[in-house]
Amino acid sequence: MVSIGGGSSLIEPDKLMFREILEFAPVGIWKLDEQFRIIEVNPAGLAQANKTKAELLNKDIFESVPEDLRNQVKNALRTGQPYRHDSYKITLNCQPSHVSTYWDWAAWPIWNGAGMAKGAIVITLDVTERVKLAQQREDFMATLAHDLKTPLVGAERALELLVEGALGKLAPAQEKVVSLLRSNNRSLLDTVQNLLEVYRYETSSAQLSLAEVDLAQLISTCVAEMTPLAQSNQLTVEVDIEEDLQQVMADASAIRRLIINLLDNSLKYVPAGGYIVVKVRNLDAKIEIKVIDSGIGIPEADRQMLFTRFWQGSAGRQYPASTGLGLYLCRQIAEAHAGEINCESSSGTGTTFSITLPAAIREQDQN
Repeated sequence: MVSIGGGSSLIEPDKLMFREILEFAPVGIWKLDEQFRIIEVNPAGLAQANKTKAELLNKDIFESVPEDLRNQVKNALRTGQPYRHDSYKITLNCQPSHVSTYWDWAAWPIWNGAGMAKGAIVITLDVTERVKLAQQREDFMATLAHDLKTPLVGAERALELLVEGALGKLAPAQEKVVSLLRSNNRSLLDTVQNLLEVYRYETSSAQLSLAEVDLAQLISTCVAEMTPLAQSNQLTVEVDIEEDLQQVMADASAIRRLIINLLDNSLKYVPAGGYIVVKVRNLDAKIEIKVIDSGIGIPEADRQMLFTRFWQGSAGRQYPASTGLGLYLCRQIAEAHAGEINCESSSGTGTTFSITLPAAIREQDQN
């Protein structure tokens, strides 16, 4: 026991520390009873709510919280599970316009001696400025990528004319240099396009033009487009498409980018003499696409992070031009079509990427 304030009151050191945490913590700390009523709140929480303690005590903390977050937190606490949600968006109905704020939430139950939940602790942090700053960075990158795309497209067309001899026949040495320039320009153009596509999907501004797509034809076209590059790397690319393949309701350009990204990814990691096979099958009410290669494989530790934004595995670090966005974008596209993408692989045994997409529903299927 230690004496505080001239010895008139005694406070245990751990209780003193707890009170100091409550008083000076830069985050809102809320103590709730078993009915989720507020029984204690620190100054930061009062400032966040812009209310006095008298106005908050014994009030349900979820009265002003959106229903979906309220239900998630309540369900977690009722089952005795901790809960966390980062950058949760809350729109306040303010005049003359709606104002959005973003919050980090964390909550966990408090147990009594009998193992029963007697309440909960909730921590809240206003991260609106952090989210806005991140959005500004995203907007800047999207603008930069868009500005870079135009000259790269122009350069691609000019290099194409040179390679085709439309501006005069090139000497063998010149043709080799121009072909190399065109290959590098294409890589940059693909990188810029991936950046733009990721931005569109993450900001929900990607407008899918859904229509029935002949997947067999689309995939065959993608493979034909990548075959010259595969042959230059001494690789074989095969297509195995089931007959009477169902069509899919999809955005053809988005699915094309998904397939091209997967093929391009395989081309990077398959040594000379290897192969890539694209298999397409009907799978009940879905279509399954598999891109199988005989490459170097992916270690288990890397597989867990494969579809993460800007992440590159140990093998990918030898490709400095890569942004680590290709597979992340593939997942975005698959999920935007209510589909899934998965990977099976291990070191030295090749890799298989599997995509499932819902088949198009026809009138006769509904009857």
